[in-house]
Amino acid sequence: METLHAIHNYLGINVQEDWIQWLSREIFSNASPTFRLGLIGQWREYFDEEMKDLFKLEVGDYLIRFGYERDDRW
Repeated sequence: METLHAIHNYLGINVQEDWIQWLSREIFSNASPTFRLGLIGQWREYFDEEMKDLFKLEVGDYLIRFGYERDDRW
C-alpha cells in the first residue's frame, strides 16, 4: 500500500485511503507478494466500462504521454 501511495503522490493524484485498500486487494494476491499474472492486456478481464471510463478520466493522459496508448480510444 505504501508503493500505491507513492505512485499516486508522484502522479499528483489525490485518493482516499479506502481506494488504496481496494486497489491493493484487487491487484495483489495473498498467494504472491507481486502483481497478478502480469499478462499484457489482462486488465480487460477486470475493468468494466464504468471502471475503464474512470481510469481514462483519472490517468488516461499519462498512458498516452508515456506511450502505453496512442489516444483515448482503448
